[in-house]
Amino acid sequence: MILDQHQSSNYSQIQSQQYHSKSRQIETEEQIVKFTIRQDFLNLLAIAADYQAGLNLQGSQKNMEQIITMLHNKLILQVNLSSSIHLDQQQQCKNSPQLNETLIKEKRDVENFLKSIIKEKKFAPQIEKHLKSYLDNCLNDYPRLVNDPLNPVKNKAEFNQETIQKLFCSISQTDQKYSDIQRGKVQAKELSQSDIDKHIEERLHAAHHKLQDRQERGCNICQLI
Repeated sequence: MILDQHQSSNYSQIQSQQYHSKSRQIETEEQIVKFTIRQDFLNLLAIAADYQAGLNLQGSQKNMEQIITMLHNKLILQVNLSSSIHLDQQQQCKNSPQLNETLIKEKRDVENFLKSIIKEKKFAPQIEKHLKSYLDNCLNDYPRLVNDPLNPVKNKAEFNQETIQKLFCSISQTDQKYSDIQRGKVQAKELSQSDIDKHIEERLHAAHHKLQDRQERGCNICQLI
């Protein structure tokens, strides 16, 4: 009898440990979904802000056509990439009601943020077109793959060491954030409309100065990352 009680107690402990372990795993996966959707949205807005900064300078700076085309292409590429990310997230979450619910909620939050941005006309019409594509194809409950073609560029693309280092640094930082989330060190940062507005303004300001500096140095390549 005592042995049976001991075995029952051990079994209960094992069940409890398994439950808490599974619960932690689900919480971690939820945080990864949140981070992925939010970061992708912020990436989109950053590149849209770069493009907007280029358009703002177009009338006052010379030889901006090539830069404008490259900035436009970056936005096209980002929407194409975002559609793949959202498709992947749908596949990852479809077999888990809890994760799928988290994914849908994140999409609705981003959708509301983006609709507010579009309503306030923060970006030029040629940028807004791509934001609406993101809205329709990526934030849909059943995302669709976008594969819009790039605009032709006159000059051959050039990449210097500084640009490559910045790219690798950005990838490394993102990987580190995923690692920290998986280890339970951090959680996905919550987004607010004021945070998003600040993100856009800061990126616009930074891109404006980079583009002006490029013009002053006579640089023919776009190094906005």
